[in-house]
Amino acid sequence: MQRLQQDLASQRKRVATDVRIAYVRALRAARQIELTKQLVEIGEQGVNVSQEFLVAQEVGRGDVLQAELEVESATILLHNAENRQLAVWQELSAITGQPSLGPQPLAGDITANGQELQFEEVLMQLRSQS
Repeated sequence: MQRLQQDLASQRKRVATDVRIAYVRALRAARQIELTKQLVEIGEQGVNVSQEFLVAQEVGRGDVLQAELEVESATILLHNAENRQLAVWQELSAITGQPSLGPQPLAGDITANGQELQFEEVLMQLRSQS
């Protein structure tokens, strides 16, 4: 009986860990989308400036084309980030057993520095709990 209780506790910890990992991935995916959207906006501003410089004959057509290519590349990055976000949410949905779970705003800050783990301390804690 004790063995079954230990197995159940172990399984619960694995599921909780999997949920935490997927949650952090979802936070990271949302942040990546945010950053790539900014990159697209900056690129579009660069295209506008290059076109103005072209009209003023400060730059050549090649510079405008290069700026447009940068926007295209940033747009591709944005689409890739959106696809990754959908995949992460599918994973989170599967782990939590909630098939209707989809992308939504999350609480948390992926840019915040987490607490650094001390290996020996964590190892001793794991050994004492198992």
